[in-house]
Amino acid sequence: KGKKKPKPLILAKGTFTLPKGGTHKLTLHLTKTGRKIFAARHGRLKASLLLSEKIGGHTVQSTKTIKIVPAKHKRKK
Repeated sequence: KGKKKPKPLILAKGTFTLPKGGTHKLTLHLTKTGRKIFAARHGRLKASLLLSEKIGGHTVQSTKTIKIVPAKHKRKK
């Protein structure tokens, strides 16, 4: 028998409604596990994103590879 696949780690969760077409930046809130892994990788991380879309009453799932980078701090003037 083959090896079991490792259980996927949930690094962040969020629900969003995106406008049709184009690109959009998302702000995600990392889980405790996500923060730990993010810190271990010096603030740069590639992850697989699972997208669920509702199209005409059906749910379509797709995966994408994304790059997670830290948010830029806003400076006070």
